[in-house]
Amino acid sequence: MGAADLDLPGVPAKLIADLKNHSDRPHYVRGKLEGGKFTPVGRQESHALFGLSQSNALLRVAVGESLKAGEIVDLQIWGY
Repeated sequence: MGAADLDLPGVPAKLIADLKNHSDRPHYVRGKLEGGKFTPVGRQESHALFGLSQSNALLRVAVGESLKAGEIVDLQIWGY
């Protein structure tokens, strides 16, 4: 349909929970951005759609990456 810019807007936020990626591929954590804070929502498995339906942001966690609560992370957002 002619769309050229398909990137989601990005914003920094404070992470509310510890996150680790022990996988061999990046993870995209679905969550809620409210008041500058990001909280993972629901189960994060690909078949679990409740978390996606309640979220407004994604956090990419790279292979082997560990993030601690309180860190500032970069999110991709929609519907905010």
